[in-house]
Amino acid sequence: EVLANVHSGVLVVDETERILSINDYACRLLELPARATLVGRDLDQIPGRVGDVVFEALQTTDPVMDREVLLPRVNRPLRVHATRFEQAQTGRAIAVALIEDLTQVKLEQARARETADREFMMRLAFRLSHELKNSLVSIKIFGQLLPERYNEKDFREQFSNVVVNEVNRVDVLVNNLTFFSHPLALVHDDIVVTELVEACAKNIAGEFARKQLVQVLNVGEKAPEGSTLPVVQFKKNFNHKLARLEGDKIRLMQAVEHVLRNAVQSMPSGGRLTVSTSDTEGPWPGGAIKLEIQDTGEGIALENLKRITEPFFTTRNVGVGLGMTIVKKIVERHCGKLEVDSLLGRGTTVGIVVPVKAQPHPEDALLQQINRRVMADEVGDSAASSRMVKSTGGGAGDRP
Repeated sequence: EVLANVHSGVLVVDETERILSINDYACRLLELPARATLVGRDLDQIPGRVGDVVFEALQTTDPVMDREVLLPRVNRPLRVHATRFEQAQTGRAIAVALIEDLTQVKLEQARARETADREFMMRLAFRLSHELKNSLVSIKIFGQLLPERYNEKDFREQFSNVVVNEVNRVDVLVNNLTFFSHPLALVHDDIVVTELVEACAKNIAGEFARKQLVQVLNVGEKAPEGSTLPVVQFKKNFNHKLARLEGDKIRLMQAVEHVLRNAVQSMPSGGRLTVSTSDTEGPWPGGAIKLEIQDTGEGIALENLKRITEPFFTTRNVGVGLGMTIVKKIVERHCGKLEVDSLLGRGTTVGIVVPVKAQPHPEDALLQQINRRVMADEVGDSAASSRMVKSTGGGAGDRP
């Protein structure tokens, strides 16, 4: 009675891969004949992708949870949970699988993505027009004054600086927008975590030294003689035992450097910056490494904290508010997670958790589709070129 009325498909298989029980809901989901004709038959009567999950559960003591599969003929998305049990009376093993229909969930997710995309495009159009207009107005004003004041050396230098700065500003904006224009492809490297942190710290220290804003110095390191710049003391606590991880080194450095840059910018009068690492568990095989970046800066107001990864949200008068959005995308593309905690006036802590083993991601399949389409287009273009050469009688020695 319970199995007949539960709103999940239920399938029970013994260790010989024989179907012991299946409810009507599972038969409807999997488009199978009546359950009476299935009991006692082999597991191969079940669609292969569901059967594979059940077979996997029979081979291990660990449950197989939240495995999403797609029924090929009807394109129905399913979620399968399968767990192995030992029968107390006989000592034989069985696997119990719960099967859920994700069709409605996927539709709701698609509608939510569509709504989010529309909101993103509206914010994008507003912020993009605002930023471009600011840059173009500055260039336009100086361009209009140039004929009248061309002979003034100071004006020419100011004109040159303004144009270069505004063009660079637009260039950064375009590059950031390009980041979101296509799925993010990763090149997985074997990354030594301490080396990545040291390289990021060195780059950020050099950047702020060149700008003559603050001195970023390791704890115990003295500032150069005669320097009047505020000092940010940089401390590193390496507590992780998983020394390496698989990830895109360039992208992870981009994410870590942006968080470090934000931290230093929040301490214009100096302060303390601490980077700590630790091993952590989670849903990832092999575990993960957590990189925690803590500053003693201005902090973030509670009402702004939940919005800092939104596109184009910024609490400063510099930048366009895409930095933390990019950080979030890089971390999530590595199947990790981003954690942010802050107290206004006390400082901010940003946690970057990355699995040590490369994990499959939905964008991998999308990238494969794009690559196949590009290759097909290239093959088509090549064939068209060959036909054109043959039809015109052209050869290798002909000149265009």
